[in-house]
Amino acid sequence: MLQSSQIKRKSQQLFRKNTQRKRARRKPYLIYPNNKRKLLWDFWISIILLYSCMEIPYNEVFHDDFKEDSLLVMILGGLVDLFFLIDIIVNFFSAYRDE
Repeated sequence: MLQSSQIKRKSQQLFRKNTQRKRARRKPYLIYPNNKRKLLWDFWISIILLYSCMEIPYNEVFHDDFKEDSLLVMILGGLVDLFFLIDIIVNFFSAYRDE
């Protein structure tokens, strides 16, 4: 028959092993915050965000609403919107650190 101290020691060992296994297993569908591609993606989105912060007020002040935008401006605006849409999807699969 096991004594209470032996039971406690065994349960602690089992708990430690289980938590180590859970930490070691990485979910394939999650994007972890220390991933190099995730850091590059966040940097790219920051650049696009800075562009949007300058471009939107400029267009509101200096461009006529009834004047058609050039094809390049329309394509660039569509690409910016597409990148923001992809960023929303990427953030659904991103892990975060809870400190």
